[in-house]
Amino acid sequence: MPNCAQDIYTNGMYLTKVKLRQLLQSGIHKFYITKHENISSIPLDLFWDELVITEQKAIIYKNFTELDTFTNRTGLVSIGKASNHITAKRPCFIPLSTLIITSKGKVLPCYEDYDQKSEMGDLTRNSLSEIWHQEQYIKFREDLKKGYRFNYESCKNCNNQMLF
Repeated sequence: MPNCAQDIYTNGMYLTKVKLRQLLQSGIHKFYITKHENISSIPLDLFWDELVITEQKAIIYKNFTELDTFTNRTGLVSIGKASNHITAKRPCFIPLSTLIITSKGKVLPCYEDYDQKSEMGDLTRNSLSEIWHQEQYIKFREDLKKGYRFNYESCKNCNNQMLF
């Protein structure tokens, strides 16, 4: 998948300067790091000034209060506008342009699927291309594109309305 951008979304709690540089050299394009509520400091705070400008430009660093959009994480938290029958029928294009690889190699179609209810494959068993092109994953993407969120446990209560 040569035309893909590889980004990492993280709270940054285990990120070191050495690991950051290794990941950048291995092809990671961007790091999206969020400092969560009640966290006063993360390791990045300690080595930020030691990074060269190109490394700093590869990092989007926000406090949790600076996030642009709050969603209900597929209904797990009470935040944002509640999902309703209209939202449940609204198209979702996130799975068409994004996929998530967990630290254990599981492939998820969306970053909102915190409980990993819509696992599409496992990179320890199949290639990313095989997973992306399997019938189940294709149907999932097509259904969401048509607005059939209500067919999927991980999507029916989601209030994310971002259009990619």
